[in-house]
Formats: sequence, C-alpha cells, structure tokens
Amino acid sequence: MSPAVPGPRRAPAHTTALPVAPPPGSGLAAADLERLMADAAARAARLLAGDTADLHLTQHQDAVRIAASNPGPEWFHHLIQNTGTNPTAFARLTRAWRHGGPTGITVAEQPHTPDPTVMKATRTALDAALAEMTDSPTHLRTWRNRLTLTHHGIQLRLGPDARWYPYLQDDDGEWWPAAPADSDPVTALTAVWSQNGE
Repeated sequence: MSPAVPGPRRAPAHTTALPVAPPPGSGLAAADLERLMADAAARAARLLAGDTADLHLTQHQDAVRIAASNPGPEWFHHLIQNTGTNPTAFARLTRAWRHGGPTGITVAEQPHTPDPTVMKATRTALDAALAEMTDSPTHLRTWRNRLTLTHHGIQLRLGPDARWYPYLQDDDGEWWPAAPADSDPVTALTAVWSQNGE
C-alpha cells in the first residue's frame, strides 16, 4: 500500500525578504521579486490541491491573471506595456478574470455558437422574468452565445462551462464584465439589473 500524499501546506502569511538584491539592470526591485515568489508559492499550492485551471495559460493570459491580483498601478502599467495590449482592453480582461478566471477571458474574447435549443429555452425564461421585473417592453436580441437587452445595456454570455456571464454596456458602447457567472440566466440577469439603475 503506497503512503498517502500529504495535503498542500497553507501559503505563508508573509514572504521572507530576499537575502540579496536583484541583479543590476534587471529593472526589478526586491519587492517585485518577493511578489513573484509569493505568486509562485500560491500557484504551487493550488496545483497541489488539484486546481490546474491556470496551468496552461498563455503569456497574455498570465499577465491578466497577475493584474487581477491587484499588484498596484505600477505593475499594472508594466503588464500593459509588456503585453502590448490596449489599456482599456487589458482592464476589461482583468475584470473578466476576476469574475470568471480563465473561462472569463474566453467568454470575453471568443464568441461561439451554442445549441440553439439552449438559447431558445433561456430566452423564454428571461422573457418571463422580465415581464415581472419591468412594465416597459423589452427587446432581447440573440447573437451566437449572447443575449442582449438592447434598450437596457445588459448582456448575458453563455460560457463553455454552461454558465451565464453578465455584462453591462458603458457610455462609450463598450461591454464590461459586471458580476460573477451563474448557471441560472435569470439569477445572472438580476445580479446586474440593479447595477444598471433598473
């Protein structure tokens, strides 16, 4: 009988200071390397626990993941510069990660065509919910995996994980992730309904 694999140890509450300064010309401060050490330790703990969600991230996705951990404005600026991403698009993906991790980024960047019966059933459920939520007529537009309340600035996107990701439209017409995903589209809708002043 093989011995049991020990469970992951709790991540340390603080990171030990580096014994030496970063190499000259590296552009990194000691605090930067300490942050990277803490991030690597946290990822290792998640892997030991069986969470492999961010194991195969691209460099671009990993930059978004780091940005979503609130590293501070200087790091955020450097991450944008080093990925060559539009700042607004990068901020939108950062918010998508906070609400849905790697799947949140996929939903933000890659529309897909789901089973039409799923979209039809969801539309029926939303129409019934909206009839109770508002007296004004609502127009629900369907495009691929997206259901949009065109006059309310609300959009629900069906992810590859069969959950609905709520989005709100800003004054410039851009769509932003607005709340965590939910398997129930009506719950996803109500999560952002009040945010939009409805």
